[in-house]
Amino acid sequence: MLTAQRKQYHRNYQRLWRKRNREKWNATMRRWREKHPDAMHEIYRRKALRENYGLTVQQYEEMLKSQNGLCACCGQPPPTGRRLCVDHDHKTGKIRGLLCDGCNVTTGYLESPRVELCQAYLARFRQ
Repeated sequence: MLTAQRKQYHRNYQRLWRKRNREKWNATMRRWREKHPDAMHEIYRRKALRENYGLTVQQYEEMLKSQNGLCACCGQPPPTGRRLCVDHDHKTGKIRGLLCDGCNVTTGYLESPRVELCQAYLARFRQ
């Protein structure tokens, strides 16, 4: 097992090597990404959850389990091959739940200041 000091030395060495051999490193990574698209998808997913919402994959999975895998708004499962979206308040950043694509887009529109204008517009044609 490597000591913490040895690990840090190794990390610094790797960083320096990648910096000095940028083209070789980029080509190596490009080949790896092409060979492992599923792994890349998972890496990007983890990064997006962490950076956008401060969530880990485990926290997302716990939320999904607590909602029985269903949209918190309409109660339907996501379409095949899709995941539920993380719904959050854009002002506070507070996470409200997991929604299907349709409900996520709709709640986004409902939070828009134009909602009242659109409702008034539609009301003119209801009579």
